[in-house]
Amino acid sequence: SSQIITIILCFFLYFGLVDCFPAIAEVKMELLYFFGVSIFSALFPIYVFHGINQIWIVSLLSLLSKVAICVLIPFFVKTPDDKLTFIFIHAAVDCVRLIIAYLILFVNFKVRITVPNILEVFEQFRNGFSFFVYKCYLLFVSKFSIVFLGFVIHDAVMIGIFSLCNQIFGVLKEIYNVAIQALYPIVSTKF
Repeated sequence: SSQIITIILCFFLYFGLVDCFPAIAEVKMELLYFFGVSIFSALFPIYVFHGINQIWIVSLLSLLSKVAICVLIPFFVKTPDDKLTFIFIHAAVDCVRLIIAYLILFVNFKVRITVPNILEVFEQFRNGFSFFVYKCYLLFVSKFSIVFLGFVIHDAVMIGIFSLCNQIFGVLKEIYNVAIQALYPIVSTKF
């Protein structure tokens, strides 16, 4: 329920951004087509696989979909004019991943999805609101600087370099956090 409501809100937010920012208006059709990718990704039932302790299936499906995209793109995307083909490849692969995931849930695990009533939806939002705010914060912190640079600097290469450096910094930070967590018990017993 929350995913579907979020998709609808983002869809209306998209039209507001197109009206407010000329840089977004220039690529409004490409962004609109990317909504297919967003919808398939948002409806992917990762939470159900978490609930039945089968997260390895999600990981395998996601890995295979990324490999499929990497294999298909060089065959079909040859020039910058093929940008819509690039989007359709992403959407098609994500759609297939979504269908396979639901088939696995329905056939192998006999999971059934029901439509909740409005009281259940409000209860979901009430119980998960703090987590939702935290996820929004993480998304804002991790992606906002790149989006902001896109509005300020109109050089795609510079934005790409910044994005790559940002990703490298994130990986190094995660390695550092893991090392600190591993060393903490040793250090705490010594001192």
